[in-house]
Formats: sequence, C-alpha cells, structure tokens
Amino acid sequence: MHVSQFVPSTMSSHHEFQSIPVASPSPSSFATSNALQSYFASRTDHRIPLIDFLRQQVDTLNHKFSDDIPTYIKTGLDINVARKAYEQQGPNMVTSPQNCPAVLCCLLPCLNKTPKMKAFHNNCPDSCTVTRLFVNGGGGGSSSRKPRRLVMDSVSLVVGDIVTLYPEDLVPADCRVLTILDASDAPLEVDVSVLFAPLRHQRQRSVLSRMCTSTVSGENNILEARNMLLTGATILSGTALCIVTATGENTVWSSMVASNQWPPVTT
Repeated sequence: MHVSQFVPSTMSSHHEFQSIPVASPSPSSFATSNALQSYFASRTDHRIPLIDFLRQQVDTLNHKFSDDIPTYIKTGLDINVARKAYEQQGPNMVTSPQNCPAVLCCLLPCLNKTPKMKAFHNNCPDSCTVTRLFVNGGGGGSSSRKPRRLVMDSVSLVVGDIVTLYPEDLVPADCRVLTILDASDAPLEVDVSVLFAPLRHQRQRSVLSRMCTSTVSGENNILEARNMLLTGATILSGTALCIVTATGENTVWSSMVASNQWPPVTT
C-alpha cells in the first residue's frame, strides 16, 4: 500500500469512549485525575506547544508538518535527522512499573508474572511501519533522495517520524493522526483498555474503545483530543497515517506509570 493512496478523513464525531465489554464498565470510571489532565494540557513536545501540535492543519501529503519538526508527511524524516534525534531523545521505551532494586533481581521471574506486569508486557509495542527518507549514492558523485516504508523496531522511533498503523497493531508511540484510509468503510477505532481500564476488566477481556479522527481537534488536552493515539493502545479497525509526538518516558503511558496512576483502580 503506497502512502499516496491515503485520503483525508471525513469521519463524523463520536462519543469520546465507547465500551464494548464483557462486563460493561462505565466510561466515567476510567477518568484520569485532574493533576494528570493539567500536566498534559501544559506540556510541550520538541519545542512546540502540544496543543498547537494537535491543531496543526494538514493540507496535503506533500506538506511539511511544522517549522519545528523537519518532516514531510509523504517522505518522513531524513534518516540522518532521525539518527541525531535518537541521540537526543533516547530509546522509545515505556517506563516499566517494576522498579526492582538490584538486590531483588532474583525475584524478577516471579514479578513478571503479576497481572500488572503481564498487562505491561502484552501491550509494549515491538515493531511498526515507518516512512524514512534515505539518500542513495549515484555514479559520478551524484545522489538521490528516496523515501522508503519499512518495518523497524519501535524502540528506534523519534518525534516527527511518520508511521502507518493497521488493524491489530499496537500504537508504538504517542501519535497525532494525519489521515485515515477509507474512513467510511473502516473508521479508526482504538482499544485503550490497557491505559484506562482496571486490570480486572482487562483480565475479563473487556474492550474500552475510542473513535478517532484526523480532523483537527478543538480539545484543550491530549487525553481528550480525538486526533491522538496513545502508546500501547490497539487498533481495532481502520488504517491511519500518523506523526509521532512523544516517545519513551514522555508518553502518556510512561507518565501514568511514573505518577503511580497506572494501572487504574476501580472507582
């Protein structure tokens, strides 16, 4: 599937969350704290205010996303720019909820079998489809620049990367939705249970789904913006072209772990 086939979404608005449960939990029971809401409302990513990032207009696939992030939607980040960004940002790894002292390392196998760690490992993404711009050397000292779509380890993602997400994919980093393919046939529906459902609902295989859109959001918060996909969530339907907005310890999931707000508890 070529990037040029993507078309802007015209999907209509939906409720923020829909439950498709085994034991129907109320969406309100998964609300995040006011402190976490305020934190993400004021956060900045890559020297650009996050709310401006969410509202950035995307006109065409040849469009440069912003002056702060040197990526073109159709070609992705230049491979050399991506490498330098990786050196600055570090690996895209979600903060582990298991802060085990070295003296307790012998307990690690047992700790990994806890419900919390099982949920964590089951939803940590390992690979994704990325568009990167490569420079190919030619004869006589000439060179050409050509975009490639490749499957790579999620740990190598950086802010500004262009990723394509398909049904059953785990969202590899916090991403802004740019376009959705065939939204009328397959709207972009995402299971966010790993982030917002208590573990007992996850063990019951309940699904807490969220309908997403590429339409520029008027929300004031990353947790409310419907054009955002969060690390660890699962694509239920639809195919989306997205730009990475946060990686590693700067993702929503990592911040929830660090502030002891993951996994959520039943209210």
